[in-house]
Amino acid sequence: MPNKPLLVFCLRRVQCPLVEIMREAVEPASACRGVDGDGLGSLISSIPPLAARVLRVAQFPGEGYGELWLRVSGGKEALRGFSAALSRAKGIYHQVLFENKFNKLVRIVLGHDAESVCPVARSGACPLNPVIPGAMVKSVLILPQGVLYELIVARSNVLQGLRNGFGCEILDTRSVDDMDYMLTEKQELALIYAYLRGYYNFPRKVSLKDLAKKLGISVSTLAEFLRRAEAKVIEAYVRHELPHYMAAVALYGPRCVEEIEAMISGKRNGKVPAQQVAAKTKAVVVD
Repeated sequence: MPNKPLLVFCLRRVQCPLVEIMREAVEPASACRGVDGDGLGSLISSIPPLAARVLRVAQFPGEGYGELWLRVSGGKEALRGFSAALSRAKGIYHQVLFENKFNKLVRIVLGHDAESVCPVARSGACPLNPVIPGAMVKSVLILPQGVLYELIVARSNVLQGLRNGFGCEILDTRSVDDMDYMLTEKQELALIYAYLRGYYNFPRKVSLKDLAKKLGISVSTLAEFLRRAEAKVIEAYVRHELPHYMAAVALYGPRCVEEIEAMISGKRNGKVPAQQVAAKTKAVVVD
């Protein structure tokens, strides 16, 4: 394998109280046993029911606590279960700063006075804020299965260290070019112009043809600017605001598209086979 920079998604099992809270949130007491004994069972489909993107991690050992800021997204029932599980947890306090039916911004404070809260809190070695030689953490997602890392890896030979030294299962590797969702100047200008002129209103105040005529360019050129810009904006939105869909792509790839089709059409009936779930979620428990 050539030594080149990569964008890498990897899954790691860790002893983290927030992973346990995630699991509790998506596991009804009488259901979901039987996939490698991990309690995920039939709840695992190609769309994770719940995920949290870590926005900030800060440890304050002298003060006796750590602070986390999370963007949590998922199904309505799972989000309610997450809030309920947080409220029941001893030594963990939370504040909801914003929420709607499918998304919430949460500040969490974890006390360091009891090892049962976080077994590694006093050491400062939080798995949600890892230091990995040769890799930069781009995003961290907390899932019921463990912690999902999106990394920019300087050299492909770092992958072996992720597997053996860091205890990760490598789910996907791709070119770092795939992380580019910044708009070009013309894409940005076209998008803002179309927005200000009412092209995205419902109903539309102006047609694409009228916009192109006003700008003195062809309809096809303007359409290309807008479509490329829209794709990048959607990419950024999913990554930052909807972590459970970002996790779906990393864990299951095209299968999540099929499930979304079923959900929109009202015919959701598919679950990822248990053996596929076990293969995807098999990882190392880190002490």
